[in-house]
Amino acid sequence: GTQDKLLVMDIKIVYEDSEIIVINKPAGLPTQTSKIGSKDAVSELKNYLKGGYVGIVHRLDQPVEGLLVFAKNKAAAAALSKQLVGNLLNKRYYALVCGKVEAESGEFVDYLSKVKENGADVASVVESGSKDGKKAVLKYKVREFREENNATLLEVEIETGRFHQIRCQLAHHGYPIVGDRKYGTDEAAALAVKLGLKNVQLKAMSLEFKHPKSGKPMSFVLF
Repeated sequence: GTQDKLLVMDIKIVYEDSEIIVINKPAGLPTQTSKIGSKDAVSELKNYLKGGYVGIVHRLDQPVEGLLVFAKNKAAAAALSKQLVGNLLNKRYYALVCGKVEAESGEFVDYLSKVKENGADVASVVESGSKDGKKAVLKYKVREFREENNATLLEVEIETGRFHQIRCQLAHHGYPIVGDRKYGTDEAAALAVKLGLKNVQLKAMSLEFKHPKSGKPMSFVLF
């Protein structure tokens, strides 16, 4: 079958049927880009499906690796988008952050605004009453503390899908993600160099939803 079929640009097809296609997007590849001549996951899938329908349900930041589901027709796209809005499309992430996270688990609630910085969009934490501020809820569990590098591996879930939410919130609370040049600290950059890591250490490692046609629970996990 399609188990882990590799496409151009290191896109792995994890699962495919007549309604959906689930991929593991490599770090560094945008989900979709408006830049002419630039590669992205959507155009690679359109090539693979020979021009067939590719419906975007959710996205991952360009430097982030992980699981994405796309719809192969409009009905599937509508059904999956409805699950996303209703918090029924569950995504979990692994984030390697600087420092020791003391609490075994916790929740961060912030208000995020999208602002322009040097011509690029960035997320910024604002006061709760701000007109541009959108509520962002993040839950985490500590998976392991790596003492030799003073870094903690977190399992993260977000209840809201705000722009750059995980990267911005973790950095704001003093736990920048290793290798994150946009929201990280010098320490986060130095640790990435020491460990030989080029990309933001954030990975969309699990995805759960109901199949848009059969309603069957679908679950995918990367290790």
